[in-house]
Amino acid sequence: MQEQQEKFFLSRRVTKNNQMINGKAALTAMQYCVFSACVATVEYNAGEFADAEITINQILGKEKLSKTDYSHVKTAALGLVDASIKIQVGKKWKGVPLFQYIEGEDGTNMIRFRFNVEMTPFLLKLKEQGNFTAYKYGYLTLLKKNMYAMRVYELLKQHENFGQRKITLEEFREILILSDKYPRFGELNRTVIKPVLDLLKKTDLLVDFSTIKRGRTVTHLLFKIQQRYKTIKE
Repeated sequence: MQEQQEKFFLSRRVTKNNQMINGKAALTAMQYCVFSACVATVEYNAGEFADAEITINQILGKEKLSKTDYSHVKTAALGLVDASIKIQVGKKWKGVPLFQYIEGEDGTNMIRFRFNVEMTPFLLKLKEQGNFTAYKYGYLTLLKKNMYAMRVYELLKQHENFGQRKITLEEFREILILSDKYPRFGELNRTVIKPVLDLLKKTDLLVDFSTIKRGRTVTHLLFKIQQRYKTIKE
């Protein structure tokens, strides 16, 4: 029996007309940076992920911070309170809040947090797969201004040992949470894919991109991946 593929989606609740509504919404680039930094930093001890601390310097990957940096991280951290992970295995689905709490203090550099205990098996899986190592996180900080680049980097990093990642165009759009944006592939390629591939040149991945078509219609994207170790530079 073929094993069912487990799909993970990070999302947050959003507000409309001052009312909280349910629905999938992409984490902002800064929220993703905060989450990734927390995963890369937290240690697994005595059967659980305990309370942990991380500095804003670590989150942003920079030594000197501006007032805007503090404000952006605070806003992102507070937004993560409503964030959750959506798991889909076949027809079964589940939503799990990411954090039990996340807090800081105005004018200070330290963020304290604790992951929701129900996140433990998923965080362990991320840790074991090496998806959130401190080394790799350094590259995420370089991509933080482009949410699509961060998500594609994650997508490819998971398959770098296989040398390639083939994905349907529909699934690619779903992972990037594009909704109805860029319905024509030419527009998607020009606006999203090409800029992302340019940004990935700054990372440890060497990526060759091509498409697979049925007739004239693009059905799959094929990313061939090689490791290219580089010095991380802003």
